[in-house]
Amino acid sequence: MTPQASILIPTRNRAEFLKQALSSAISQDCDAYEIVVVDDASTDSTPTFLAQIDDPRIRVYRHIEKVSMQRNIWLALNLAQGTYAVVLSDDDLLAPDFLTRGLEALKSQAAPTFFVSGYTPIDFGGHVIPGRMSNFAGGLVTDPHTFFKRNVAPLCCVLFPVQAIRDLGFIDNLLFDWTWWNALCLSGSSVYFTASPLASHRIHAASVTETVPEQEWSKAVRDMCRFLQDHFDNSIALHLWSEEAEARWQYWVSRDSPEAWRTFIKYGLRHFSREVLKLFLMRCVPLDALNFVRHSLGRGPNRMSSPGV
Repeated sequence: MTPQASILIPTRNRAEFLKQALSSAISQDCDAYEIVVVDDASTDSTPTFLAQIDDPRIRVYRHIEKVSMQRNIWLALNLAQGTYAVVLSDDDLLAPDFLTRGLEALKSQAAPTFFVSGYTPIDFGGHVIPGRMSNFAGGLVTDPHTFFKRNVAPLCCVLFPVQAIRDLGFIDNLLFDWTWWNALCLSGSSVYFTASPLASHRIHAASVTETVPEQEWSKAVRDMCRFLQDHFDNSIALHLWSEEAEARWQYWVSRDSPEAWRTFIKYGLRHFSREVLKLFLMRCVPLDALNFVRHSLGRGPNRMSSPGV
């Protein structure tokens, strides 16, 4: 029987976390789903653990040589047999009713094309991180700009249509998941949110969120915006967001040398905006003063996204 959904688990050198993730995948309270594990040439005990698995729902594949995170997930996606899929990073967890709730939501209404659940942020030891709980409201959303400016959906809490993501092609960008959600919305898809925390998203020192430098991050955002502009109607909102992303990338590159800073000044004069002014102040005003102003205004961290892996 063809599975309705696929749980895709990309992994590398996280055997202990993988056991927990796989256990949560096996514990789903519905039928007609599969689990696809793709091992990115792990050198720890992961291959031994996976070789011992004897479960008809689980298919295991292994790269002989290491590939990028994006390529590992892309292989898993192309191996999926389900109509829908969720990418469960090897350090994240699913609630037992994630697939049941997701499939029910997708089937109950004609409009939604993908499903996003709330999630519980956990630390390295699996403890809940206070103050970082997902807080979006539930319901159907049809706004094509739903995921502009911020990715509210880590991979582990999104049940998405497999073929629609395959049709986008391989995206070699560390923000590929944020690109996916924007692309789905810009193509006319609706999204059904539930505030119920049906997944646990682990945040720790080795995660992408914590290790990517600002210059690389800003380049990834800029490249995502360019991809969306190339593939979808370049609305005013998308154009403005792309200009902002370009300015941010130009700014972080400019911090490398005085010559690069002069290049940013020239760019800012040609493309002046509120964002350019803000970035200029970030360079010229003491950081403590800026943080004081931001705190006074009730503003939080200024990163533009939190990626799903």
